[in-house]
Amino acid sequence: MKKNKIRREKKLPSTDMEKGLGLISLVLLMAFILAGVSLGLKIFPIISEKSKMDMALEYVSKSPSSASMSIQAIASALEKHLNVNYVTSLKRKDILKALSVKNVKNGKEISFKYKIERDILEKWVVIYKYENSVLTNQNVQ
Repeated sequence: MKKNKIRREKKLPSTDMEKGLGLISLVLLMAFILAGVSLGLKIFPIISEKSKMDMALEYVSKSPSSASMSIQAIASALEKHLNVNYVTSLKRKDILKALSVKNVKNGKEISFKYKIERDILEKWVVIYKYENSVLTNQNVQ
């Protein structure tokens, strides 16, 4: 009996600094992580639309007949390529409004300029100003 009593009275040495996260710290850390992931999920469509628009412009500029295409034909080709890539925010009238074609020495310069807007929260909006220019092929058919 005496040995059991002695064992119970022995305590582990305590340290002043505990290791690990407390419950409140863990909850705050998870809140910051979830806010970051949520913000990333809201911004991802902007980055995706930008890359798809870059691909569409490159596709149109590398097509063999792009140097002889009119602005209407370029807008039509861009619209088709964007529809295939599931970009639904740009319609034909928006494409024509944002598109500009300029004749240069070696073909045509196709420029595209518009704003990508996405709501983050109720009153917060992210606006990305997209602007890109590509040169068409030099071969005119």
